[in-house]
Amino acid sequence: MKKLLFIFSFVSMTIIANAQTLIGTNKLWYVVYYDDFYNSTTAIFKFKGDTTFATHQYKKLYSTWAWADTSNWNYVNAMREDSTSKIYLHTDTGDVLYYNFNLIQNDTFIFRGHQMFVDSVNNVVLNNNETRKRIYFSDTTNCGDIWITGIGSMRGLTFVGFLGCNEFLYPPNVLSCFFENDTLNYPNVSIYSCDQEAIGIKKICNKNSINIFPNPVTNSITIENQQQAILEILNIQGQTILQQQIQPVKTDIDISAFTKGVYILRLCSHDKTAMTKIVKE
Repeated sequence: MKKLLFIFSFVSMTIIANAQTLIGTNKLWYVVYYDDFYNSTTAIFKFKGDTTFATHQYKKLYSTWAWADTSNWNYVNAMREDSTSKIYLHTDTGDVLYYNFNLIQNDTFIFRGHQMFVDSVNNVVLNNNETRKRIYFSDTTNCGDIWITGIGSMRGLTFVGFLGCNEFLYPPNVLSCFFENDTLNYPNVSIYSCDQEAIGIKKICNKNSINIFPNPVTNSITIENQQQAILEILNIQGQTILQQQIQPVKTDIDISAFTKGVYILRLCSHDKTAMTKIVKE
């Protein structure tokens, strides 16, 4: 009986360990890129094929644009994963530590000369009911980062250590969806679709008569819009702080209870999405 229990425990731990490995050909990462005007487009990443450098075997990472022919994949880099939950990136000068999922609170991780501090560690439950470790980082850019075992950075698999914010203190790229075995296991709830394509409010104001004022704002912000839309206000971590439906012509939104800082205002109508930055004073 003890032998059976031991075998069962060993198999169970092996299944869990395999499920939480990062590198695998059964996974897809959707990453939304934003520019400073909040235009966005989406890239898809996946591993396929092996390659060998020195004595190590690596998986090759490829990407394509979500709007492009998905049979046309472009080589990005090569990575390998060891038995201690560390991911290494192959470079011309040798391996570089890319991820370390053994980090605990108050640890420091350095990549590309960029220092990241572990603020806290907790767990997150994916859509398939698996529990994964989640690591929260802070850094000098005020954007920080979040890693999840088996998924990687919430900025996107390949964006570890990038100085993280554009001029509006918002990450220039965000993981929108993570698929495993053709199943959506992690949807980013702050992104309205996996393959988001959006244009910024600054570029459609004149065409669609969208006005948002005042900005900066102290108590109430006014939105003038010619069609019904869903309004969302997000903090710089991508968390939705407010969501409501707004009607055409004019809507006043009370944000007096918000803490001071930078927020993202997003309008979603039936045919487009637009975003801009607002500052609460």
